[in-house]
Amino acid sequence: MSPAGLRHGTQFLIAAKRLGTISRMRIRILNSIAAFVLRAPLATLIVSVVLAIACGIYAATTLQLDSDTDSLIAPDRDYLQSYRRFLDEFGDLEFIYVVVDAAGNPDAAERCVDDIVSELKALPSLLSVHAWVEPVEQARLIAHAASDTELDELAEARDGLGMLATGAPAGDLMLGATDMLRSLRTRPTMPPEEQERVGSSAVLVLDALLPALPEQQQNQPWDLRREYFTSESGELYFIEIMPQKDYETLAVIDQPLRDIRSVLASIGPLHPDVEIGLTGRPVLQADEMATTDTDMIRAASIALVLCSCVVVLFMRSLVLPLLAIVALLIAGGWTYGVATLFVGRLNLLSIVFMLVLVGVGLDYGVHVISRYREARAKHNLEDALPIAIRTACRGNITGSLTSSAVFFSALLTGFGGLRELGIIAGSGLLLCLVSMTFVLPSMIVLLDRRGLIAATPRATGIPTTPPKIAVVHKHPGIFLGVLLVITLSLFMAPGIVRFEYNLLKLQSEGLESVEWEQRVREDSVAETWFGAIITESLDHVGEIVEASSRKSSIGSVRSILDLVEPDTPDRAHTRTLIADTGIDDAQADADLRDALDRAVRELRSMVALIPEGDDRTRSIMSDLLSRAQHAADRLATDDADAAAEEIRQLAQRSSGIARAILDGATMSMPEAVPTAIVGKYISDEGRYLVRIHPQDTLWELEPLSQFVHDLREIDHDATGVPITHYESLLEMRRAFILMTIFAGVIVAAMILVDFRRIGDVVVCLAALAIGLVWLLEVMALSGLGFNLANFFAVPILVGLGVDGGVHMVHRWRETRSTPHNTGATSRAIALTATTTAIGFGSLLTAHHRGLQSLGALMAIGALTCMLATLVILPALLALLDRFQGRKISETPGSHPPARQATDT
Repeated sequence: MSPAGLRHGTQFLIAAKRLGTISRMRIRILNSIAAFVLRAPLATLIVSVVLAIACGIYAATTLQLDSDTDSLIAPDRDYLQSYRRFLDEFGDLEFIYVVVDAAGNPDAAERCVDDIVSELKALPSLLSVHAWVEPVEQARLIAHAASDTELDELAEARDGLGMLATGAPAGDLMLGATDMLRSLRTRPTMPPEEQERVGSSAVLVLDALLPALPEQQQNQPWDLRREYFTSESGELYFIEIMPQKDYETLAVIDQPLRDIRSVLASIGPLHPDVEIGLTGRPVLQADEMATTDTDMIRAASIALVLCSCVVVLFMRSLVLPLLAIVALLIAGGWTYGVATLFVGRLNLLSIVFMLVLVGVGLDYGVHVISRYREARAKHNLEDALPIAIRTACRGNITGSLTSSAVFFSALLTGFGGLRELGIIAGSGLLLCLVSMTFVLPSMIVLLDRRGLIAATPRATGIPTTPPKIAVVHKHPGIFLGVLLVITLSLFMAPGIVRFEYNLLKLQSEGLESVEWEQRVREDSVAETWFGAIITESLDHVGEIVEASSRKSSIGSVRSILDLVEPDTPDRAHTRTLIADTGIDDAQADADLRDALDRAVRELRSMVALIPEGDDRTRSIMSDLLSRAQHAADRLATDDADAAAEEIRQLAQRSSGIARAILDGATMSMPEAVPTAIVGKYISDEGRYLVRIHPQDTLWELEPLSQFVHDLREIDHDATGVPITHYESLLEMRRAFILMTIFAGVIVAAMILVDFRRIGDVVVCLAALAIGLVWLLEVMALSGLGFNLANFFAVPILVGLGVDGGVHMVHRWRETRSTPHNTGATSRAIALTATTTAIGFGSLLTAHHRGLQSLGALMAIGALTCMLATLVILPALLALLDRFQGRKISETPGSHPPARQATDT
């Protein structure tokens, strides 16, 4: 042998010796545990119960619920930090939306919105409620929103604005405007600039005071009306609500949501002509959490009851299964304490840890009970308990370490929510192992010594598996070949396993918020999703808008430039002129009819003086003359009072609008923007937000990916919900792949340490792989796919699926018997797989389709892995023994006594 070969051989022998030392040390530790439990069962139980109660109290008073979806993301991620900086600057922009479908009746929709807003504004649980922009708010923005030409015209008519702003009676205002027109005729030496100013002011006042003709609409800005928040089609009306949010509750907006739905329930019947709905990301999340919470409570309760019943029926005993359940509950109390101490909160993923413990932690107790019953049939208590602990806990330790290590491997991924689930669930499984190793045996000892555990009949030596299976295993090569052909042929069947990224498809069917979200998106994609780009200058805002228009994935782009014009020194100077009206508040209370008659005469004179070719001036003055004459005619009829009242109301409304225009001219642009809008586009620091909306729905991965790519091409620092959503999807997908790889490596390493034989490791992993392949084939045939709710089931199944194989290999090597004579181990494997399938399968009762799929995937996976362990693994072990030349006993139940004495 070469020196290198000798060195490698020596290293292998040293490693094997170390593994053997570890195995002997484990047996000594298990013997010591058994001796300790036999000596102090009551003290062990009391300490365990007290500690569980203390942990429960500690968790109840300290453990927090964090339902913020952003908390699922690792806080050190750049994209999350960018998004949080955006929230710090612009505040929370995730609103609740009440949606009113006008159904072709806008008047009815507006009345409905008015009634809803009136009720909502009285609710203390809502921070803000907005559904429209008032006329005065629109008028205040005019000095910033008008074009340069319009702004110059407004400056020319500033004296007219000043007159209207005084709030003088309609007759006085009309006389003042008429006097301005007369001065244009009687003062031929008036400078041209003054003529323009006087004429424009007179026209402005008369235009504001004179009612439109029956076939006309009142001219702007005097006919400003409420601008309701509507969709692009105008069919959907929106009420934008910012609720108080409490992230220490599961629903976050539980109380506000109840209040809003109560209002909608009371107002809905009063407006039968429209439809009313509720949606928005906070509502979608709250409804999902409410559904998930109810589903989890129901599923955990069903799982605990059904698993208990199955164990009781399977073991034909009531006491021992109940003891295992008590030990599980104690471990659950410890786990809550650990979760509180090391994590401090439960997030939307880690909240499912109790279901993991019910579905998996009980398995360790089942193996202990099965081995104890088998040993107790042949030995007294003092001998049976050490045998049970040595044989059951040896596999339990490996199974628990592999399963918990798989969960702990989540710490190596970048997905924060999965990390926290890994810490809590991994710790919980280890604590279940501790409880089933110490607490359960302590209770068994206490009850057995008092004669409260029924005696178990002694073993009869009858094979535990039907003879047909035994015959099949006599020809393991043929049997495995047939199964391999069947397995491979299933890959040719139609169907493929897909990954579903659309969260809406995971929600409960018929959920109102989901249906309304889809209706909003069908009408107008741009209502709730947007990418955010922040910039320092309005000039850059325009550049961003221009760049966005060239991207196919981008739909509408909203910015402050939708409301205002970019400011310049000339515009600022013009606003200063507008604010300087020089009009006093003198009022004479002139007779309205007389003032109107004078206006008619003056307008007629002015029309006659307009030179040929000045069609624009002639059109304006002729329109005013027609309106003045029509109003004067009405004042001479029985309709005089109504006509006079209409003019007075126009004067009053015009006065408020004129004051608002003048106020807006003195305000900075952010001050002039309506309150319901300004925070969406301008921060307190004076920076501007450009809201970029998608062309297509972003619930699907492909359009979401393209949209995010285009956003980052425009500005690498772009942020917003689409980006955090997209990056978190990628984080979860990477976590899914990494956890599966880590799970395979960890499981292989753990069972190598346990088995100390490469062959046993290979056949155990092969059986596990076949079980997972069967799972994928069942998924493809049934149409079940992976999604964001069930993706972590595969790495979990890798950790859990190998447990049965570990116990089977130990039993096989322990007895050196035929494949079908595995005693209580096969029954325990079948039982634990059944309880795991029931534990997770109880999620099939959930309304949340994501949880349903998780339950289906885990249940199917548990059963396929069990089938592979009970059918494939013994055949592989038999084939391995033949390949290695080991002799297999042909007598069921026989085994070398010396081997059992050492290994068990």
